[in-house]
Formats: sequence, C-alpha cells, structure tokens
Amino acid sequence: MLKEQIFKANDIRGVVTGANPELDLDGARRLGAAFVDLLGLSGETFVTGRDMRQLGEELAMAFADGARRAGASIIHLGLTSTDLLWFGSGHLGLPGVQFTASHNPARYNGMKFCLAGASPVHSDFTADLRERAKTVSIGDKVVGDYEERVYFSPGSPDYSIVGAPEGAEPQELDYPDDTAVGGQVSTTFTGNGGPSVGNVWNKLLYSIKFGSTDLFFSSQTNEASQILYDRDPLQRVAKVAPYLTLEQSAYPAVVDMDDDASTPKRLVWVVDAYTTTNNYPYAQHEALSDATVDSQSTEIGQYVQANKINYMRNSVKAVVDAYDGSVRLFRWDESDPILRTWEKIYPGSVESMSAISGDLMSHLRYPEDMFKVQRNLLATYHVTDAAGFYSGGDRWRLAEETSTYGGASSAKATERVDAAGNPVAPPTALQPPYYLTMQMPGQDSAEFSLTSVFVPGGGGEGRREAMAGFLAVDSETGNPVG
Repeated sequence: MLKEQIFKANDIRGVVTGANPELDLDGARRLGAAFVDLLGLSGETFVTGRDMRQLGEELAMAFADGARRAGASIIHLGLTSTDLLWFGSGHLGLPGVQFTASHNPARYNGMKFCLAGASPVHSDFTADLRERAKTVSIGDKVVGDYEERVYFSPGSPDYSIVGAPEGAEPQELDYPDDTAVGGQVSTTFTGNGGPSVGNVWNKLLYSIKFGSTDLFFSSQTNEASQILYDRDPLQRVAKVAPYLTLEQSAYPAVVDMDDDASTPKRLVWVVDAYTTTNNYPYAQHEALSDATVDSQSTEIGQYVQANKINYMRNSVKAVVDAYDGSVRLFRWDESDPILRTWEKIYPGSVESMSAISGDLMSHLRYPEDMFKVQRNLLATYHVTDAAGFYSGGDRWRLAEETSTYGGASSAKATERVDAAGNPVAPPTALQPPYYLTMQMPGQDSAEFSLTSVFVPGGGGEGRREAMAGFLAVDSETGNPVG
C-alpha cells in the first residue's frame, strides 16, 4: 500500500500502524524495486539505515527485499541516525536510504534519500519514485540468484513438516503480502533435508519422539512430507563430527560454493571447529569453558569442552546449508595429527582445504574462542625475561567492561542464588574481543582484524585500567581457491 499523500517534496512520511496504514511492507518492497529501477542500481550497491521508530526494521527489510529482487545489493548500517547514514553514503560513495519520519508522531515512519557521496536527490525524485512504484516489476529472484529461504538456523523450532507432491498447491509461509490471497505468499520446500513422514508408521514414531499428537493427527501431511529437526547449525555439525569442539556461534554468508558462476550461490552457516586434548606434553593447561566466557558470552557454549585442555587447533571449517541442512567439513589445518587420526576412524568425512571455493575462502575469519584462549595465555607468557616471569611483576590481565564492573564485583553480586537456592557465581565483566577494520602502525591499508586489550596485572582498590597491551590478529583470508 502506497497512499499518494505520503510522498512529500524531499522524502516519504506516512502512518504505518493502525487499521488504515498509508505505507505497509508490500509498499516498501515496491519502493525498493522502484528505487533501484529509477537510479539504475541493478548490479550496484547502496547503503541503508533506520532509527528506532515502529516497524523500522520490518520496513527496511521489505525495502531491501524489493531492491535485491531488482538486482541491487545493500549494506545495512542497522540502528543509526540520519547524519550517520549521510556519512556512510559519503564515505562509501554510495546512494543511501534512511528509514525515519523525523519529528512526526510515533505512528509515522518513512524514508529519506540521497545520491552517492551524500548528494541530495533532485526536486522531482519522490514524484518519479511514486510513479515508478506503480508499474515496477518485482522479480522472483534476488541478486546473485541464491535461495534466500532459511530452514536451518539458530533458534529454529524443534521440528517442521515440509514438502508436497509435485504440482500440489504450496502451503508453507514464505512472506506476508497484503495483496496475496490469505495475506501471504506460500512456498514448498524442495530440498532433501529430513526423513519422510509420509506414512503412518513414521508419523507415529516422530509423534512419540517429539511428544506431539498434532504431528500424528495433522491433515496437512502427505506422501512427500519431510520432518526437519536438529536445525541449529552447531547441533548439525556436532551430529556429523562428535569428536570436534565447536565455536559458540555460527555466522552466515552468501557464497559460491563451487566457483561456477552458472550455478546459484548458497546461503550457509560457517562454524569454526577445533581438535583438543588434555594430554599434550609440557604444555600449559587452560579451561576452555572459562576462557570463552565474557560480558557478552555469559554462558558456556553447549559444544565447548568443560574440562581443561592443553592443545587446541582450529583444524576444521564446517559449512551448513541454510536451506537443506547439508553439512560439509573442510580441513583447515592439514598437519594436525589429531584430526588425521580421527579421519582414519571416519574416512572421507573431511574434505581437503583445496575444496574450499575462493568465494567461501573470502568469508572465513579468525575464530573468537581460540583467540580468547590465546589472549589468556599471552597475559602471562608475553614476558620474556626469566626474572620478571617468575616474579610476576609484568603480568597483564584482561580488560573489564566498565558498565558491568560494579555489578560483577559487588558483594550483592556474590550473593545471587538460582531457583533451587544454590549460590550462583557473579557474572563476568571481561571485555569480549572485537572484530574491527583498522589500519595498524606499519600497515599500508586497513585490515579486518580481531582485537583485544590488556591492562596492568594486580588487584585491589588501586588497580589501574590503563592499557598495557593491545593484541590483534589479521582475520582476512583472501579469496584464492583452497
């Protein structure tokens, strides 16, 4: 929906809530396609941002969907102010769209536009955009021709029933659309992501497994129905390779998995995986469960070793397809003896590094959990003088978050209990490592890095929080094949 009155002289502002909205998600989607068409941005990139107004995120996503279907790529800055969006447009040399309604009441939202370099649009821009939105064609495929639907991701339901016979009417929700029948566009899962529940016996077994009578008595299942479960990327990797210790989180990427431009790209989850042991001779022991906890990661990861280790290598990069859940393991450390041993037990389960496509390689990064362990060790072992090492006078400690320090160290914090009345340890206030694009001294250009800060060691009331050391590792892998 796009009411005429929302198009102002220099921007768009309209009511987005209530029974009679002037701008809805379908309208935002059409505006996204019209914006690309009007400025000739097919194959190009522009930048977007949003403020905290109602439906800001939803409108930005719908606009981006229309733009991508028209052939453009988007850099979304997230929650930001208009002036920062202008800065992003100027710094990157790209057109920009800010989702905001300025001073209007809360029920309003809208858009402001600029050309590359934060240049203003021409006086008839919004009028031309309005007319273009009336006739613009919204394509079925997004730029890059990849499957954008996600069936496997963190936080997915325990299970979903998908699939239908060829030619059957789609029943699965794709996205809401006020102009479509029933207010939504439906789709059908066509992958091979789970076991069949097309017969009574399988339905009964999975009904027992998940404790669901709905699964057994549902009339929506058919002979082609599949049940998708174990849908968290970490969980799927753990099922395939139970001998690996996994990073606490997965990150998404849209990549060309085979370096073949004629085949569609894939939306995948990348998981860093480690080989660990507690039996490496003459090596410092470290509790991985303790090292990986900080002010942002306050809970121990489900697939993190609870015991101490003294050997850790990022030996495997795992990739989980977000559409069909398929898992591929790539050997990241070709010389790791522990991984070589496990491969003898599970032959053919891990592919060579040479099988990593150039596009996938460019998205891989330095793993956080291993970096956390390394920084813990460096706090002590950066000392190279024997006397200074044994006296401990030059040891560092990890910096703490000032916003959480008081709550983490106060007497009240140590008195916390759980539901059963058992004492609960106070929350950690350690600063997490940060991914930053920055130019270090001696570098010719800015690089994507993983960074952390050290402060002088020691405790007590008089301890200083001044920086004593700065740790950074290059997190750019480049894009050569393998």
